[in-house]
Amino acid sequence: MVNIRPFTKDDIGYVEYWLKLRKMPIELAKEVPEHGYIAYASFFHIGAGFLRRAEGNSGFLDSFITNPDAPSGMRDEAMEMLSTKLISDAKSFGLKQVIVMTVDKNVQARAERLGLKLSDYKMLALKV
Repeated sequence: MVNIRPFTKDDIGYVEYWLKLRKMPIELAKEVPEHGYIAYASFFHIGAGFLRRAEGNSGFLDSFITNPDAPSGMRDEAMEMLSTKLISDAKSFGLKQVIVMTVDKNVQARAERLGLKLSDYKMLALKV
């Protein structure tokens, strides 16, 4: 059974390890927002997700990562639980909208299941 609890600074090592396993820059762990949760089953950590608050009473579901060694069904359940909790938190914080940016079709499908709608806006970015 998957559970979630608030993410603490002591959990950053899990994120760093998962980034390493995924061959992603470990420095990304230093950029996670303050408000987040970690998912676990017994003593096995599955994933983490965060809410990045932004101006205009908006928030981004952000910096989600899973343990690649966890079974895919557990990872999916964890991401669903984390997303649902963070959306609930956004409402309790008085945020007016929650935004998800992704190129992953599974993440898009989950977001749509949770009530997010595909926007007409296009995202533009410049790497500097």
